[in-house]
Amino acid sequence: MLLRKGFRILGAALGIMYAFTVLASLALVLGITPFKGYDVNESSMGKTIPNGSLTIIDRGHFQIGKPAELEVESKMVTHRIVRLQTDPVTHVKVTVTKGDANDSVDPWHVPVSQIKGGVVFHVPVLGWIYYTLPGRLVLVAVGALLLYWNFRSPRKAAATPELDPESEPVSVPTA
Repeated sequence: MLLRKGFRILGAALGIMYAFTVLASLALVLGITPFKGYDVNESSMGKTIPNGSLTIIDRGHFQIGKPAELEVESKMVTHRIVRLQTDPVTHVKVTVTKGDANDSVDPWHVPVSQIKGGVVFHVPVLGWIYYTLPGRLVLVAVGALLLYWNFRSPRKAAATPELDPESEPVSVPTA
């Protein structure tokens, strides 16, 4: 009995985790949170953020010394912000960035307005899966199936009579 109750609690906890995962995925896909996901299609961050990772960024927030997503010539790049400086020609605040696997800073200086956000965390390989339409559909379908499986109406267990050691034996007539 105690084991069955433990399984029910575990099932409920897994169900809540599945629901959270599906809702968080939908929120990311629909863009209704301050966070956004990007896939990494380069190896310039080395082992810090491997190629094919899914990065989750906090839109509009970044820190010097931390990785960030920035737009460089209409392409999204994940690099570490080394420092901020003012462009001597345009007098615009720009960032100096560097990929962790690179030996020197990047040749471009990106205006602060083109920084999409700081990387909060990343998940290796998930970027390749998540940013294909079939990959998104598979993740949502798997999450929906897991939710259905966990929250479907519980099947009634076959009633098994409990034996009372003090009860009198009962004879069952046979045909």
